[in-house]
Amino acid sequence: TVEYGDRIRVDASLLPPSEMKNPAGFDYARYLNARGIFAVMYARKSEMIQYVGPGDTGWLFRLSIKLKRRFLLIIRKTMPYPYSAFLGGVSLGSRGGVPNKVKYEFQATGVGHVLAVSGLHVGFVHILILMICNVFRVPKKPRWLILVFGLTIFAIITGASPATQRACLMSSIGQFAFTFGGMGIRM
Repeated sequence: TVEYGDRIRVDASLLPPSEMKNPAGFDYARYLNARGIFAVMYARKSEMIQYVGPGDTGWLFRLSIKLKRRFLLIIRKTMPYPYSAFLGGVSLGSRGGVPNKVKYEFQATGVGHVLAVSGLHVGFVHILILMICNVFRVPKKPRWLILVFGLTIFAIITGASPATQRACLMSSIGQFAFTFGGMGIRM
């Protein structure tokens, strides 16, 4: 099986993305161009794809992917299908498992944003890490390093969307100011 970061060789031609077919339709070429993708490739037969070898992903990415798989496995073993897919999507950013009916119902009621991992989720992880540090009586200064490490892993696990990256950065800066700058709430 192919793992994240593995190298593969695909024997197929690069093609320009398909143009918009009808005036009010989805412009796939424009969508890809906005993301820096200017060509597509179609491998119609499995013989066109060849495994070259393991990639050179860093240890942090490998750890994050293993943790995500482990978390998803635990969720799938402890909850039945629609609920496990929803929890995996909301907590770990696993988009593929959430049924289309659930997505539609969330969008129709105006709470579709709940399915996207963002600042609220980062805040929960931040608090969870600090609570764990309190239980183990981790000193104040190493606590910040543990927090940054934990938030970095969380960002990678969830796909590192810009909203999650921004929330992790701001959370880390806020904790840095609290830890090293004495900028906590004083009463």
